[in-house]
Formats: sequence, C-alpha cells, structure tokens
Amino acid sequence: MDFNTQRNKENDVSKKQTKQEILQQYTTNNDMANKCLRIFFDAIQENLEDGDNHRIASVASNIINSLLKNNLLNDKNLLKSKVLNLKDKNNKSLCKNVYEGSISAEKFVFMSIDEMKSEELKKIESNMQKNILLEMQIPQIKGETDMFQCGKCGKRECSYRQLQTRSADEPMTTFVTCVCGHRWKF
Repeated sequence: MDFNTQRNKENDVSKKQTKQEILQQYTTNNDMANKCLRIFFDAIQENLEDGDNHRIASVASNIINSLLKNNLLNDKNLLKSKVLNLKDKNNKSLCKNVYEGSISAEKFVFMSIDEMKSEELKKIESNMQKNILLEMQIPQIKGETDMFQCGKCGKRECSYRQLQTRSADEPMTTFVTCVCGHRWKF
C-alpha cells in the first residue's frame, strides 16, 4: 500500500469520526480550555476546504497549550482577535499557514494584529496612508460653490478642491464633493 492510499484511508476514518469524538481526545480538566478548543477547531475547520479533522484538533490543541503556558487563556480580547482572524474568509492564508505549521502555535499566539493581516489588506492600508500623507503635504485650494451640479441628486451645494496631480504644465485636477456624499473629479 503506497503512502497516498494509506493517507486517504486515514482521512476516511477521521471524517467518519464525529467532531465530538475527535475533540474528546484533546480535552482536559480545564473547562475554559475545552471551550476554547472547540472554538478554535471550528474557526480553523470553517476556513479550510479539505483539512483533516484530527490535524485541525491537534493544531487547535497546540494553540490552547501555548495560551495556557503563557497565561493568556483568560484574555478574551486576544482570544476573539485570534479566532476572528482565523475565520476571516479574506485571509485564508493565515489559517492555512497555522494548519500546515508554517506558523507555529507559539508564534501565532504572539502575532500582532498587523502581522495577522492579509497581504491584500496590508496593500490597501498602505495606499490609504500614502493618500492621506499626500493630501496633507500638497497645498490645496478649497471652496464651496454653486458652480457644480451633482449628477446624483441634482443639487448645486458642492465643495471643491484643486490639486496639482500631474506635471506642472498640465491643468490642476478639481475634486468636487456634493452634500449628498457623491464625489467626482475632472
């Protein structure tokens, strides 16, 4: 019997066992730890398409043991943060890396919120910070006028600002914001 056939049989066996039976193997006499074990198991299982339930339980148990070892099991905010990051559908790579062992349970427990963010979210936040810095550094001409009519609500209650977004020999870009919240530029 080759390795893959044996592994498939193991997966079949683990899928036949109920979640409760699998988690029973990892329970302790600590009720809080047992509750957290179920929560972490569910969070990891929810974000993996075809994970082995025994492996998921083992990973969840390792996380709980690391939390216990560092006296962090009673920190509800930390627990919520870790569980929500594991459940995040936009950050499946974090869950996968914890499951596969690329990120150890010990390392995961001490990861900051920024370290747990997905690459996509990091890029979005970086772009937002750049835009905010740019807006703060570039002198702006601001004003309110009835010169512009909103294409959304039809009102002429708009504020505008002008920025030199391109080279100096091209006209300034005008950013217009209506009181209804509609924005446009030209």
